[in-house]
Amino acid sequence: MDINVAKDRLARAEHELAQKRAKLQEREDYDRGKQKLPYAPDGVNEEYQDLRVQSIANYFTIAKSAPVQRLRADSIRTGRGDEVDKKVWQALQANKFDSRQSMIYGSMMLHGRALASCWPNLKDRDK
Repeated sequence: MDINVAKDRLARAEHELAQKRAKLQEREDYDRGKQKLPYAPDGVNEEYQDLRVQSIANYFTIAKSAPVQRLRADSIRTGRGDEVDKKVWQALQANKFDSRQSMIYGSMMLHGRALASCWPNLKDRDK
């Protein structure tokens, strides 16, 4: 890839992320249990304010974790043939994708997208 193309793609990605940063940060905070207090009209008493604080519960983590625990890839299809699929799957397994894939699914469920990369070991073609 040409260095100018790479720089252009990086600049576009940084611009997109900057535009979405507030929403992504809100999701991250909510996932970590840092949530806004529920709405209350002005002038509520101290007891009501205390109930607002007590009402915060992180149900998002439960909703996100349930499908992630069930997702598990055991093969891959590239559309380039069985031999290519086998080599790609071997590279994924050599990079411990089997044990790390839940991180990818967690990000996918939290942000609506995820990214993973790995490549074959050129020094050891079996991996």
